[in-house]
Amino acid sequence: GINAEYGGLATAGMFRAAARLVSRPAAIAIAIAPATALAEPRTNRFLPEHPSGDRPRSTYAEYLNLYYLLDLQRDDEGVSVDEQHFIVVHQVFELWFKLIIQELLEASSLLEQSFVPEEQIPQVVHKLKRCTEIFKLLAQQWKVVETLQPQDFLAFRDGLGTASGFESFQIRQLEIMLGMLQEDRVSNFQDPIKRFKLKADTGHQGDKTVYKMMQEVAAATPLTKTLDRWLYRTPIDGSLPNDEGDNKVVERFVAKYLSLHEQLQQQTVERMAVAGMDPERIEKVKAMQQGLSLIHI
Repeated sequence: GINAEYGGLATAGMFRAAARLVSRPAAIAIAIAPATALAEPRTNRFLPEHPSGDRPRSTYAEYLNLYYLLDLQRDDEGVSVDEQHFIVVHQVFELWFKLIIQELLEASSLLEQSFVPEEQIPQVVHKLKRCTEIFKLLAQQWKVVETLQPQDFLAFRDGLGTASGFESFQIRQLEIMLGMLQEDRVSNFQDPIKRFKLKADTGHQGDKTVYKMMQEVAAATPLTKTLDRWLYRTPIDGSLPNDEGDNKVVERFVAKYLSLHEQLQQQTVERMAVAGMDPERIEKVKAMQQGLSLIHI
């Protein structure tokens, strides 16, 4: 019935229709750099002097590079367990950020194809779902951070100088990849590109690599725009953006969607009245229906 047809339209087409109506006609003509420009060869980008290429992988420890990994928490400096806790937590954050960035790059690469095969859409969904689950895990990780008492943190905080989590270049990379602009930041927040350039001019070779990466990120297509462009290109009732009469097809689709929504809302109001529900709640549903009717007009 109406529920099934309305649900199908809602999931299959309204986002496409919105992208088509909002973006028409000039947006798709704009040439922008693909996100795949960010894909780097699998080499040691930050410390090229470290061994690279094929390494032993016959054991668990060898495959995961555990001997190297477990030497990265400053044991040789004699740091306290509390400071190691702080280091490990943030290293884990950064490792997850790395995976999120790679997943988003691959999802963007798939969606930027002029024609995205239907069987590849589940791959994109899978990658985005994985990112969502990682972010959920990262949110839970703050519970581990909270086990560090303020006095324990202050015992080693002075030794960090001006260092701050705000300097995480992967966080800034994610922000830009997801469409954040400098004007979206608070007024006194320094442009991260400028900040990383300053460090590249005076710092370690790794800082130069970071600045190069940030320039590539800024020049590439944000995922939000990639999604908009994919939605724009997706057929609506078999009609493509450049097809003759596409405007009318999209308008007819939206009209049908809104009509079905109004019918569904009316049925909901009737059921609520029969069930003797609070009149105030019923009026709210009616107001929602009236708002959609005005949009339709």
